[in-house]
Amino acid sequence: LMKHLEETYNMPNEEWWISVDVAFQHLRTLLEKRPNEAFEDDDDDPQSISAQAARADALPLISLLPSGSHAMQLTATNEDLQCVAFGTISVERYVDIFWEAAIKVQDDGGKFMVYQVETSSFWFNFEGHNFHLHYVCCENLVRKCPGILNVSDETVREADAHTQKIVEGIKRDTKNRAFFSKRYQRASFHYLRAWTIARGRY
Repeated sequence: LMKHLEETYNMPNEEWWISVDVAFQHLRTLLEKRPNEAFEDDDDDPQSISAQAARADALPLISLLPSGSHAMQLTATNEDLQCVAFGTISVERYVDIFWEAAIKVQDDGGKFMVYQVETSSFWFNFEGHNFHLHYVCCENLVRKCPGILNVSDETVREADAHTQKIVEGIKRDTKNRAFFSKRYQRASFHYLRAWTIARGRY
């Protein structure tokens, strides 16, 4: 049954998910901007510390997270791996960062093929996997909690409705991933998916 689901209905195996995780971590190094972990420990000058804080606040922050079926590890091998980038910069600037990353990978001989770009959404193949990336500009939220997943409900409510919906969805999907952590649980999902496909309902 497992073999049939893999060959006929694109159910991924463990090796596929390992390769996805490797590709996604590489993608994060290209498309994320993370804050410095701490200020200089040996600097006791309040003015110096304040200046460091001001510089840190001026730097762009971008966090890239899996979303939807990607977050729950339920994506089929013929489907796009969904992910969302939350950042403090404009959509226009993030588009520039995206293209700079794609060109750098290509110049280095890597695999980064862009299929489509629409405003704040990107469809591309990276290291053999198809991704659909959506960028959300939400400076206040990212400044308060760069990691996004542990952001407070109060901070989320301060964001616009579109951002609230995306953040709440990612937090929910990430929690649901624990339920599908076992292979047989993911196989059950793909069995039901195959059943709906066979009946033309998927």
